[in-house]
Amino acid sequence: MPRKLIGLVYSFRRGADAYPRDVIVVVPGVEGEALLHKLLNCKVIWRTKTGREIRGKVRKVWSKRGHLLVTFRRALPGQALGTRCEIVCEEASEKKSTS
Repeated sequence: MPRKLIGLVYSFRRGADAYPRDVIVVVPGVEGEALLHKLLNCKVIWRTKTGREIRGKVRKVWSKRGHLLVTFRRALPGQALGTRCEIVCEEASEKKSTS
């Protein structure tokens, strides 16, 4: 059964260039760096108020304080800041059986 976590959209990735598809997500309650590395390559779903979904994937651990870098297929709107997203991780046994 997939494991689901709730994350908060914290900020867009910043830099000299714009990264509208890259978002920093905070996972409340998860602060260990080892636990964050288990979330790599997990799927992320952000839903609008109307129910539309924008999907993404966890690409890397952004800091040691519970931040993750998530790359979405489409750019998130500015209204996404401060809202919830769903992080869905499949168990290791499920990943092996589907491969």
